[in-house]
Amino acid sequence: MTPEYKPKHFIKASRFVKRQTPDSKYSHFDGSWEELEELVELFFEQGKRPGYRDGVVLVDLPPAKFKSSVVSLSEGFAAGAISRLETVYEPRQEGEDPVIQVMAYGKKQRAVSVFAVLYRWDVLAENDERSQDSEWEIISINASPTSEEVPMGATARARNILVEAGGTDPKLEEKTREELIEFIRSGAAAFMFWARHVMVKPDSARAKRQLQEEIDRLERGRKLRDDEVICHRCGRPCKMRSRYDDAGYRCALPDAGNSTICVECLSKLGKRD
Repeated sequence: MTPEYKPKHFIKASRFVKRQTPDSKYSHFDGSWEELEELVELFFEQGKRPGYRDGVVLVDLPPAKFKSSVVSLSEGFAAGAISRLETVYEPRQEGEDPVIQVMAYGKKQRAVSVFAVLYRWDVLAENDERSQDSEWEIISINASPTSEEVPMGATARARNILVEAGGTDPKLEEKTREELIEFIRSGAAAFMFWARHVMVKPDSARAKRQLQEEIDRLERGRKLRDDEVICHRCGRPCKMRSRYDDAGYRCALPDAGNSTICVECLSKLGKRD
């Protein structure tokens, strides 16, 4: 800790962990973020253990009030905890490249074992990812429905090693030979774990998604108004008034003449200023 920087707080929930809500495909805490911060701070000294590099710690927590989204594929289908699988191609968070992700719709389970992943402020500062004025930020809630620990996913591990957007350098060059061997073995074990497990989204999230899909289908099928054209990417009507319009944007595509792309699709492509 440099003497120039004196954080206002000891532990705060990061922007990244706040995606772990009851409606998400991630494990979550049934309480407020302030209650989670207090819990992690209470168990910090007695429950912390080293993470994958200096400045990263894991803090074991009591499992009460935590729900796990991790389900064994074989047991989940047999017990009815999984209703169906779905593959999506999307980024983990804004600013990252999209990747293929497999998830399921079903029921989250009561957690049996839980640990929080915390990053120290200087580690987050390496990639300008600090979101709180605190010494430590809670980055992830890892909750398991069994005593078996939930490992980091293969894609997240690769993102760290390659130091891609959203990844944190594991500093492999600073590790001993024994530490490198353990790092490789734990990575292989994590790969096999996620080959047999999946994260579930509540069926309520599926219902919301299906409702939006039906709204989109009806929207695509309705008659266009005089000031509308069809977005060539999503097939939905969008208003056209000017080059940079609040509801649409005219775009010349090679060999396709003047086509139209709506603001929502354009923002996903990252082409609008």
